[in-house]
Amino acid sequence: MDMYSPSGDKDKMLNGFANRGKRSIGQGMVELALTLPLFLLLLYGIFEIGRLVFMYSAVLNASRDAARYAAAADAVMANDAGYQEYYKDCEGIRTRAQTVSAFVNLSASDAVTISYDSGPGTGSIETSCEALRSSGKTLALGDRVNVTVTAIFSPIVPLLNIGEIPVSSTTTRSIVAGINIWDD
Repeated sequence: MDMYSPSGDKDKMLNGFANRGKRSIGQGMVELALTLPLFLLLLYGIFEIGRLVFMYSAVLNASRDAARYAAAADAVMANDAGYQEYYKDCEGIRTRAQTVSAFVNLSASDAVTISYDSGPGTGSIETSCEALRSSGKTLALGDRVNVTVTAIFSPIVPLLNIGEIPVSSTTTRSIVAGINIWDD
């Protein structure tokens, strides 16, 4: 066949399309093989960053709620013999933090730390809740409780050797003490 004949052009054209389709499929598979790992790595990174942000949010809410619990006045009057101020209820403060952070593990002994001070720039009244309870001290109106909640973030798949990341939040609140809000 002559290369200028209509049937010769038709055969070349059909063979070209047939080969082109095979090359196109092969090219698509190569492109997929090159880009899929990058896409999956990006997707994994987004997932891990989302987990880290969620953990930070849970730790922040846990510290806020535990400090709110410690600073509150309760419905039991101070002249009751069994009365214990919320700021001295160490287990109650820790339980409150653990309850709020349902999906974050705060079971470590140092996951929730509690300390007390008299305000910015002042020294610490007590460095722990247990020390305050054992000393028998009573805090005055305006003294503050500091609740620090710490959790450990560890990636599901350690691709980048970053290890464990501590996620921490400290909340400080003034204690409502010495005010009888229940009598008229």
